[in-house]
Amino acid sequence: MPRKKATSPKQSKQEIEQGVFWLPNDAVWGGFINVRLDDEQKQAFTSWFEDHPASIHQLLDEVLGEGMKVAFAYDRENQCNIVTFTGALVGDSNERYCATSRAGTYTECLALALWKHFHLANGDYGNFKPRTSQMNSWG
Repeated sequence: MPRKKATSPKQSKQEIEQGVFWLPNDAVWGGFINVRLDDEQKQAFTSWFEDHPASIHQLLDEVLGEGMKVAFAYDRENQCNIVTFTGALVGDSNERYCATSRAGTYTECLALALWKHFHLANGDYGNFKPRTSQMNSWG
């Protein structure tokens, strides 16, 4: 005797429990933004980093004050540190985006993420849509 075909009840989006990591009033996911530096930008970052080591944690305070979520990780396979900014990274957008930076040390990686945010993107990554830039050298 053949088995009965299983059916599952239909649920509308509003009936699905969202959980603790995504709440109904959160902005929708916009995607990843990949900003890699060319050699000239890497040189500009290196000069800035050498001249402003004391301002890194003040800038981190600013990013956190803007409502960004900041995460730190280590990539064993590529032997580098990763700093991730998640939040409203694109002006005039109601979406959440994620931008990452990679570098050899934690301090350099944090500084790179902050330099990209404040100096390269001026706090608005909209110029780097459609989520990747043409630059592919480093970062």
